[in-house]
Amino acid sequence: MFCKYCGKMLQEGESCGCQGQGTAAGTEKGTAQADLKNVMLQAKDIVVRFFKAPVSTLEEMYTGGKKEAQFAVGAAFLVALLLCSLITVLRISEFDNAFMTGISVTVAFLVAKLFFAGIMFLFARKSGGSFGNILAEVCVATIPQTLCILVAFALSLLGSTTGTMVVLAVYGIMDIVTGCIVAGVVFKNNKNLGYWVYILNQALLMLLSFLIAKNIIVSSFKRAMGGLFF
Repeated sequence: MFCKYCGKMLQEGESCGCQGQGTAAGTEKGTAQADLKNVMLQAKDIVVRFFKAPVSTLEEMYTGGKKEAQFAVGAAFLVALLLCSLITVLRISEFDNAFMTGISVTVAFLVAKLFFAGIMFLFARKSGGSFGNILAEVCVATIPQTLCILVAFALSLLGSTTGTMVVLAVYGIMDIVTGCIVAGVVFKNNKNLGYWVYILNQALLMLLSFLIAKNIIVSSFKRAMGGLFF
């Protein structure tokens, strides 16, 4: 849980003692700007706690109350992905192509995360699993991936192809590791089921990616052949 005035993360039943807490009676309505600031402070606190204790932080996020800060962390992942892919493609292509590529990449990753949360929910709902809780946890699990995206982007700007590829490989490893942790938290009472659900999710995503790539390759080949004969 978090203090709604300063955004500090609190233990269950703990009082914050901040200035806003002490003057709550006269300022209950607040402002949208203050609420946004609190969400950002909470998101920052989540990031710090994640790097200190990733597993316990994910467990706490799954059982926590309000999810705005967790969703803000997920939104930061998508924004970083969009901007980095947009700028990267813009360096070698026109704006229209770069913009569509950035949007396509971002939407693809968003769909993959939603698909992962949906698969987990289908198997966890009988044991009381909530889609909102699972999605919030998936958002928090993107923290190391966001860092990898930013580092890889910085290295690509510096012209370090090898460094960029290494960081992207680390991204793939972190995606697997955090996915397994998320599955273990959601299926805490049956971790074997959680890991099998994770494997099923990855298999379905790989199959879907293969089918999409196949259609793109086939359509590109047909256009190329059509240009040769007509």
